[in-house]
Amino acid sequence: MKKSNYMLYDYKLMKKQIINLFLISISSFILLSGCTQQNNTRNPYTPTPTNKIELIDYTVVTMWWNKEGTQKYYESGFYHEIPEDASNYSISYIINGTIKNNIGTLVNVNIGIIFYDSNNNELYSASTDVFNLPNTYTNTFSVIDYNRLYFDKVDHVSFKFYVL
Repeated sequence: MKKSNYMLYDYKLMKKQIINLFLISISSFILLSGCTQQNNTRNPYTPTPTNKIELIDYTVVTMWWNKEGTQKYYESGFYHEIPEDASNYSISYIINGTIKNNIGTLVNVNIGIIFYDSNNNELYSASTDVFNLPNTYTNTFSVIDYNRLYFDKVDHVSFKFYVL
């Protein structure tokens, strides 16, 4: 018995529909199955304190400049004397430093800098990040602090390191 063209067309259409249904089923299974999450109690967005990041060195520079940006002044350390017409100047502390990774693996590091007065009272803090620091490598960081409220009170800083 010879098949008609109509039957061949139905057979091909049904074959395409079965293949499409199979592909959709496989795709849905893959998309909906996902990966299983490991049991990790640490929130990946909470920095973890560490003492395995070494502060190699740091410097503090006091910088102030007029509003036009034509006059800039730099002094080493926490310099508190500013020009008489201070309202016409912007003031900042620039802290540059170098850290070393002693953790044993590639890490992202948050560097917390705490500013203190001469009585060791904490005034405020600032921070910066260093990303993709390989084990045993060093990297530089820089923080520019514009906190004018405590400018004349800052005496020294300390550092805290966190793994991100």
